[in-house]
Amino acid sequence: MAGDPSREVVNPDVKEDEGYELVWSDEFKVDGRPDPTKWNFEKGFVRNNELQWYQPHNAYCKGGQLVIEARRETDMKNPNFKGSQASNWKQKRAKIAYTSACITTRGRKAWKYGRFEIKAKIQNKAGLWPAIWFLGIKGQWPSNGEIDLMECYKGKILANVAWGTKEKRKAKWNSKKKRIGPGWDENYHVWRMDWDEHSIRLYVDGKQLNHTDLSQTNNGTQEFNGPRNPFHQPHYLLINLAIGGNCGGDPTHTPFPSHYVIDYVRVYQKKNRNKHKNNHKNNHKKKKNKINNHSQSQEKSPKNNQKKKRKAAGTPAPACAPPRPESDPLPNASESISGVSSEKPPETR
Repeated sequence: MAGDPSREVVNPDVKEDEGYELVWSDEFKVDGRPDPTKWNFEKGFVRNNELQWYQPHNAYCKGGQLVIEARRETDMKNPNFKGSQASNWKQKRAKIAYTSACITTRGRKAWKYGRFEIKAKIQNKAGLWPAIWFLGIKGQWPSNGEIDLMECYKGKILANVAWGTKEKRKAKWNSKKKRIGPGWDENYHVWRMDWDEHSIRLYVDGKQLNHTDLSQTNNGTQEFNGPRNPFHQPHYLLINLAIGGNCGGDPTHTPFPSHYVIDYVRVYQKKNRNKHKNNHKNNHKKKKNKINNHSQSQEKSPKNNQKKKRKAAGTPAPACAPPRPESDPLPNASESISGVSSEKPPETR
């Protein structure tokens, strides 16, 4: 795979003059298991009635790439099997028909805003459901927020953004779909997300697929422990290859093993972001020192202090407007959401 000429068909989208700097990446240069300081693994049957059993050793690095390998199994028992009458679908299956992997930065790294770029090669085969997606660190789904930078199944690629409604586990979706033609999956493609306090924009090979105005994404309720707007909190990354389930289709006639290959993952943020944070901290320190100095001067002049106290006692303090929450409608949001649906392309997470 290291000599595959199709790896060179798409150039990185990030340029230095756009004001971004690389803050996190994985180039998968070391053969073997993915870097455990950067990645965790999901295990077992997880969501959407999918057929695959997730296990770590279906993901490996080789030739400077991450490979997620989906396999058809012949004699693998479900260790959690409780019988066909079990209430949980994950415990109804006596055997494991397929295995695959899902790697995630959950518990390792999460980001709030930035440019996210993943170069990958997928296989458009019946039953396969590769994805690149993000979940917020706080709140129950979907009140924590979900961003699907890429999903692919049944000949379509999808770019989705979801947030909470007043109903438990029911999302509001801004979903866009594009059908892919023959041979599209023979090359590598670059998926990119540009996310700031105003909007989320999702791209493939520089072409925008989805724009979501964050002034429109407040959760319907905060009853489910999510923030008012889930896209003003950090999100972690998931990369997985699912099989079948609610959306993937029937893999019965698909040849296995099948591979989902990731060339790199890169996260960029604005260069002045940390500078603004430091300036805010320094201003806070200056203000604190000013208050302390003022208090000390008052202690040295008890007469003046007593006069001020008497004056203050008869004068109500001015009403202070609370700081605007991050989730309030933001200025300069140039576009509104279109194509919003309350139905999820993939089912609940």
